[in-house]
Amino acid sequence: MKTKFYLTSLALAAIFAGCSNEELITDSYKADDGLVEIGDNFLIASVGAQANTRTHWGVTTDNTLRNAYLPTWNATNASASVTDLSTMVIPDEIGICWTGVDAKGTGSVSASVYTNYQFIHYGWLGKGQTAPDFDKCSSDPKLDNGWLYSELGSSETNIAKDAEIDPSKLTGTSKSYDGSTLAVADLNTNSGVYKTDNKAIFGGDYIAYYPYNSDFKDAGAIPAKAVMTYNNVLNGEDGIEDVQLGKATFRYAYAKGLVGGANASGFEFKNLSGLIRVYLESNDGTALAEKIDQVLLYSESASFNEQVSLSASAIAAQKTGAELYASVDKKSNAILANIAAGAMGGSDYILPSAKGAKTSYITVAALPATITDLKVLAHDQTSGKWAEIAIGNYTVTAGALKSITATMKSTDFKAVYYAVDQMSLTTALSAAGTAATANDIKTVRVLGNITISTDNTTIPANVSVENGKIIVPEDVTFILSDGAIMKSTVNVEGQTCCGSSSNAGALTVNAGAMIAGTVNVLASDTEGKEAGSLTFAYTTGKKSTVAKTATIVADGDVIFNGVTDILGTLTLNEGATATVAAANGDVNAKGGTVNNSGTFEVLGKFAMLDASGSTVAAAGKNFKNNGTFIDNVGSTIGGGTQSMVFGTKGEYICKVDGQARLDEAYQNKTACSTIQIIGNNSTSAYSFDIVTKHGGKDLNIIVDATGVNFEPVAALTIGNLTVNATKDLTVNATEAIKDKDGNTIGWKSITVNGDINIAGAFTTAEDVRNMTAKNMTVVKDGAATFGNRDKSNGNTLAVAGTIEVKKDGEFTITTAATGKNIADVTCTKLVEGGTFNGKPVVK
Repeated sequence: MKTKFYLTSLALAAIFAGCSNEELITDSYKADDGLVEIGDNFLIASVGAQANTRTHWGVTTDNTLRNAYLPTWNATNASASVTDLSTMVIPDEIGICWTGVDAKGTGSVSASVYTNYQFIHYGWLGKGQTAPDFDKCSSDPKLDNGWLYSELGSSETNIAKDAEIDPSKLTGTSKSYDGSTLAVADLNTNSGVYKTDNKAIFGGDYIAYYPYNSDFKDAGAIPAKAVMTYNNVLNGEDGIEDVQLGKATFRYAYAKGLVGGANASGFEFKNLSGLIRVYLESNDGTALAEKIDQVLLYSESASFNEQVSLSASAIAAQKTGAELYASVDKKSNAILANIAAGAMGGSDYILPSAKGAKTSYITVAALPATITDLKVLAHDQTSGKWAEIAIGNYTVTAGALKSITATMKSTDFKAVYYAVDQMSLTTALSAAGTAATANDIKTVRVLGNITISTDNTTIPANVSVENGKIIVPEDVTFILSDGAIMKSTVNVEGQTCCGSSSNAGALTVNAGAMIAGTVNVLASDTEGKEAGSLTFAYTTGKKSTVAKTATIVADGDVIFNGVTDILGTLTLNEGATATVAAANGDVNAKGGTVNNSGTFEVLGKFAMLDASGSTVAAAGKNFKNNGTFIDNVGSTIGGGTQSMVFGTKGEYICKVDGQARLDEAYQNKTACSTIQIIGNNSTSAYSFDIVTKHGGKDLNIIVDATGVNFEPVAALTIGNLTVNATKDLTVNATEAIKDKDGNTIGWKSITVNGDINIAGAFTTAEDVRNMTAKNMTVVKDGAATFGNRDKSNGNTLAVAGTIEVKKDGEFTITTAATGKNIADVTCTKLVEGGTFNGKPVVK
């Protein structure tokens, strides 16, 4: 399958100029605006010293690493030999990234790269070869000095799916090349011949890397990720020969002048990752009986590097290790090794050897890092106890293996509640929950990151979970019981782009539980997919707490169904929603802070209070509103909430269903910036008896109901006036202003100091006068209708700026009835896109 390999910062129109498939050439290239068109036989090669190993790894006498590039079997085959390797294997993949230096050497290498082409391992070079020599006389790809998969078979039997091939079992024909004979038995497994489905790539200098990362899509430094959890880890040399270890190591190369001929010269990969070998030994000459099924490398200060970005210029300058880092993007506390079934003599555990025997050990890969607080934790399968061995200083060195010895004795294994994965978390929670009481809180320590895989995993009452990070993925709910305390960081994830999940991740906090750490409610990385959610549940007489030490940051939904005190910080990012439920939702921010850039909607009770629970204006200033705050009919908004601080995008919407609620919005809801009318005030028109500015500004009005009538008893000023789709507003006849003797001396006015926006129906009744606005817009399915003037000779509506009627919108000036005049509507500019039945006067 072809893939787009250009990173998104490139100008694609320029890239693809003159690069149609018809112009591609078969076995050579041509430059076109820096691009090189490549044929089906174009190959590149990586070459390193002969590996002399049957698997991904070889460790030399000086503990440096030597790679072998070996595909894995794509199926199980119990007996038949393989005649065509290409049909039976899953090859390795590398990425090559253009540095910006073209085939002429023009340009310079910066930290960033600009493409991410996928190349697939296709074969190997023969012994001593440094570049592929392609047979140009062959109609199919063929190497003169090496072998493609299609030229090789295998004599292996009992082939296991996902296992690496055994290079010693490869079969094929020897080749005569440059005066010598190349034998299949001597092919260099530390070489790679690679092909790509791409048909045009940039000429010049490249950075190559392994393994290929399809998520690398934006121009920049090259991301390198480490594996932090290893499953099915084997003991001893079997472990270092494990497929997953080779695939977990990051490799890179600077390929100068990589593309510029029919076949590119070879380049050599270097290992960024280093290997950590952990010997498990007793402190004397007797092996231990403890069955170690988990080994955790732990750093309290999170000194392991989980993801870094590599500078292309540093690679070009031949720097090594951490000198290559343009940035460290993600740190971690731990690397976990889960021991495989059959790790030692057919058992799913490792027995610590006698001191100095060096027969019991595991090996993992890591990115270069300096660690000052390394510990090794070993878990005994039988007792469930942990031994903790302090190592201290340790440096992960690029391209090298470094060993440490974890020396232990039986009495080092303690009954502590540690959790390193779902299985150990479930065990620890159960044990801690059984032992805990209200007067004896038990603590479960999370070491590293744990992804919850069991739905409805629950923290029991009187158990505190601390340290590390818990990840709640899609289709999983994680629950805090009444009396539970969460101090660990929790990431509640949204739905993934390509899964079959029904729901995002969810965290449920039962009444009586406490959040005392950080909770991140995350969005999906795909538009249209659900974000994670956090729900505070309701139980009569119970209250949940967001502690002073807690921080909740939400991209998704936060739902308060019960009584909750916020002593810490709640942050809603743009697109997030917090809802205080109508029935039993009761949220009190007691000295806490709410940062709202999303939507905070109150249907129940909400108050901003000081730490003692008192109402003071200063407490309200802890509500930082740069989003939308919605004050619903029937809600109770208390404390100092009306003293909230607004950002440039901040809105306070007060919903109104009648005159009394309208008066309350103007008089008491002093933070309110917009009135949303959701009811028609029964049979009466809204009279606007009380109208005040808030914060020196006129309030906006949104009509979101049918049958709404305005009949102001005094001059009315509005910010923006909006009539929502399918809703309607009628402005009744303008009332007269009379003197003390009852004589008419003028007319009341409606001044819209902003714009009139009509998506529903807007109507002025007969004899509306003295109405003004800056602009008026009628959108699709909206309608503006202006009634006659009977007793009025004045202006109906004067628009200072533009009247625009968009397509499928309608503008009507009602035809004059007998003895009456049409409405007088004016503007300074008319934009016609919809239907007009009469037009305004353009002045």
